[in-house]
Amino acid sequence: MGERALEVRRHPGRDRRLKDIISGDGDSNPYSLKNINGTLYFAATDSAGTERWKSNGTAAGTTRVKDIVPGAGSSWTGMLAEHGGSLLFTASDATSARELWKSDGTAGGTVLLKDLNPDTRPSTPGAVGVAALDNVAYFYAGQDENALGLELWRSDGTAAGTYRVKDINPGAGGAFSPWFAAPVTYEGALYFAATTGANGIELWKSDGTDAGTVLVKDIYAGVGSSSPSQLTVSDGLLFFRAWDPSGG
Repeated sequence: MGERALEVRRHPGRDRRLKDIISGDGDSNPYSLKNINGTLYFAATDSAGTERWKSNGTAAGTTRVKDIVPGAGSSWTGMLAEHGGSLLFTASDATSARELWKSDGTAGGTVLLKDLNPDTRPSTPGAVGVAALDNVAYFYAGQDENALGLELWRSDGTAAGTYRVKDINPGAGGAFSPWFAAPVTYEGALYFAATTGANGIELWKSDGTDAGTVLVKDIYAGVGSSSPSQLTVSDGLLFFRAWDPSGG
């Protein structure tokens, strides 16, 4: 079986493999790709496990950013967002499970941003719900030690500026599930699907503050769910798919 590898495409009909990260038939299995200022960040597997890599489009310039879990262990890096030219992502290390990290593309500049769950339990569910608004990244995370399920969080790239926006659905249930639609930005606000015991899964919006995080409309009134999905901005409008009892 050939390697699942990065390809570089400069001209039609001239595609080629960028780098054989694992020589022979092994798979490096690149995933979670993000272009930041001309540098491609991605996750890949080699003898050092699954870690964060970067590429400038050349074989020599395609390198591992940092071996977060030294040796053959894997950090299982996921979730990507850009902030001020840096990369925000999730990873596990020897002491914390899937927390929020940041990287400037160097090993020394790849650091744990904040341990939201200060134990061995993960706070973030991988590549779920990432959006940027006014130079702030928004994502879904939970805090098991406080019996809080997945809620809306924000980060400006600093530990102090990384905090929960609002406990939309108090308790261990949380307001989000990994299969919910990713948030989108529209007219200066963040729009997303969230659930509460009173309203079910409906359309919400947030300006990044507790008070400004509100239900847009209870489309399926009561505890039923309209389950908004496929949120898309086009021609100055926000479109999405939803269900109600009268129209399906």
